[in-house]
Amino acid sequence: MFNRPQIGIDLGTVTMMACRKGREELILEPSLAAILEGGTEPAAFGQEALRLIQQKPSSFTPVQPIKGGTIADEKSAVELLAYILNKTGSSRSLFSRKPEAAVCISTGATDVEKRAVVKALYISGAGRVRLIEEPLAAALGSGIAAEEAEAHMIVSIGGGKSEAAVMAAGRIILSHTARTGGRDLDEAFSRFMSENYNLLISPSTAEETKLKIGSAPGFHQSESYVIRGIDAVSGLPRSVEIQPSILEKIYEAPLKKILHTALRSLQSLPPETSGELLDRGVVLCGGGALLPGLASWMSDIMQIPVQLSPCPVEAAVKGASLSFNLSESGESL
Repeated sequence: MFNRPQIGIDLGTVTMMACRKGREELILEPSLAAILEGGTEPAAFGQEALRLIQQKPSSFTPVQPIKGGTIADEKSAVELLAYILNKTGSSRSLFSRKPEAAVCISTGATDVEKRAVVKALYISGAGRVRLIEEPLAAALGSGIAAEEAEAHMIVSIGGGKSEAAVMAAGRIILSHTARTGGRDLDEAFSRFMSENYNLLISPSTAEETKLKIGSAPGFHQSESYVIRGIDAVSGLPRSVEIQPSILEKIYEAPLKKILHTALRSLQSLPPETSGELLDRGVVLCGGGALLPGLASWMSDIMQIPVQLSPCPVEAAVKGASLSFNLSESGESL
């Protein structure tokens, strides 16, 4: 009898990640499909789709299969998931069994959204599908013993959403979700450049700027940065030099939405649980958690220690892979 491959999956708005239990390799692919102009079938997925769209933007239409951790386009989502499963080495053959997938799901997902995720996984080739709440997966992947009776708090900041959750005894006792994430910072910057400089920039330029000089309020990056785009009036290429302090102001509004989500969870706790978190603090994870100065800014406002996960980007997918161990020992996901 052949063992069923076990795959942890994180359905990111920007990046989809997968990790096969027992293997070190982490699969990361853009959550993206490319459709040739005039066609209906996706021509490429992941990194190849991104390459085609960047090289031939007039020939390919981008499709976002996943938004906020849920299925936005079933057809492209199924094919992207099949592509990801194949990359993990768990594709079907004469002597293999269909893989078992543990998939991160938002605590705020509806039953309809959950069923859509499960359906997409089965169609894509999974033999079994289980759902694990993303904050719990992130806690496991960050090395937090979520089964302890004492409370732990996770704030996960993804590309399309953010979640704040408090867990104890292996389950989430309360959580709040905001449809705000790292992509909202990029979109706010793009709008600013368009409205104030008549400069049209690509999503990749907005993201690159964030990675180069972006920061939370009060962090104060020093070096200026040149932004290249298209003049909205003339249609010609143009560049603008900006100061990092501008980004702090632009990012403040979406960051406050994320902060408010964390504060709502913290303020909903009974006094004894809040006391436990004063010592243990909050753990930040997700790609958005890497913004310089974010942990310090949140800690100052929340009046509680805030620290970065040891593996913020891959915490959830690693935790999803580790969740098979919990299941095997009879613990509830």
